[in-house]
Amino acid sequence: MRRKLLNGKVITVLAVLLVHIMVAGVAMAKTDASKKWRYVAEGGGVTIKRRVNKPRGDLVIPSKLDKRPVTGIGDDAFEGCDRLTSVTIPEGVTSIGGGAFAGCSGLTSVTIPDSVTSIGYAAFAGCSQLTNITIPDGVTIIGNDMFARCTSLTGVTIPASVTTIGMRAFNYCESLTHVTIPDSVTNLGVRAFANCNRLTSVSISNRITSIDKWTFTECGSLTSVTIPDSVTSIGDNAFSKCTNLRVVTIPDSVTSIGGYAFAWSGEIVLDVTEGSYAEQYAKENDISYVLAKE
Repeated sequence: MRRKLLNGKVITVLAVLLVHIMVAGVAMAKTDASKKWRYVAEGGGVTIKRRVNKPRGDLVIPSKLDKRPVTGIGDDAFEGCDRLTSVTIPEGVTSIGGGAFAGCSGLTSVTIPDSVTSIGYAAFAGCSQLTNITIPDGVTIIGNDMFARCTSLTGVTIPASVTTIGMRAFNYCESLTHVTIPDSVTNLGVRAFANCNRLTSVSISNRITSIDKWTFTECGSLTSVTIPDSVTSIGDNAFSKCTNLRVVTIPDSVTSIGGYAFAWSGEIVLDVTEGSYAEQYAKENDISYVLAKE
């Protein structure tokens, strides 16, 4: 009996604590005086959680709510707002949350201020009408799926502050024609540029040590690639199904090439150094190669 009473008391205490936590969570989110925005006060600023009514057309996010500066756009804040056509984010915002504009399929332009230093995973995933975007200089990570399936994206400016491009960051960006990966980038994720079938040229950072598996798979318009001297490994299927790829220059530094790295890539020729691992790989996999001139 005593054990049952104790168990009952424990359950009651946990239930009370849960109610307090839920009430506190609800209390944190507020509606501003205009009755248009839900936000959370954090420090001296506020993070927008969502708009009370689903926005459409051109949206200018206010710089202040209830006299407090807007410093953040929360996770999933505008997710699925498919009638949104443009967004202007005010100066002073430092972070854009994960999935903040994901699935905004009518979004054609976004103005991101220089104050932004953090953009979350999949922030613009599925924005299929977005054509061009400039990432601010302070951003260090292009997160997983950030621009995945932005099928109309033709250009992107990656600043020298970026050190990591995450998995599937530009996957299925089918209109992207060229990209320069700055020398600040040291990590390039799995499928980072996979299925970018209009990508004709790519300049790879000379600080990247590994080209991960599937990174450029099915980039059907890519014709030539120069692997920088910093790279030591090329992963499985890294350039598979690049049907128009003709020349890949591989330096001596590469000591590992994964399975099917260049499979189904047409009349490809590897430009290698005599006696190098890449030459041996070409021989073993029956891939045409030429020896680099001294």
